[in-house]
Amino acid sequence: TTINDIDFTTKKIIDEIYDTSDTMDRIILGYSQYLDDLENMINNMSSYQLNVIMKTLTELSIVLTIPAIIFGFWGINVDV
Repeated sequence: TTINDIDFTTKKIIDEIYDTSDTMDRIILGYSQYLDDLENMINNMSSYQLNVIMKTLTELSIVLTIPAIIFGFWGINVDV
C-alpha cells in the first residue's frame, strides 16, 4: 500500500505515535541533562570536601614543622 491508500484514522494514529515518540525523546533528553547536572554537582561537592581536608592537613603540617625544626636542632650533638 501507499500512503495515499491509508485511511484517515490510521494516519491519525501514526501521527499520535510520532507525537508520543517526540515527547518521549524530549523527556529522555531532559532526564539525561538532569542526571548529568546531578553528577557534576556530586563531583563538585566531593572536590570541595577534598580541598577542605587538604587545606586542614597542610595547616597541620605547617604548625608541626616549627617544633620539628626546633627539636631537630636541639637533638643534634653540637653546642647550641
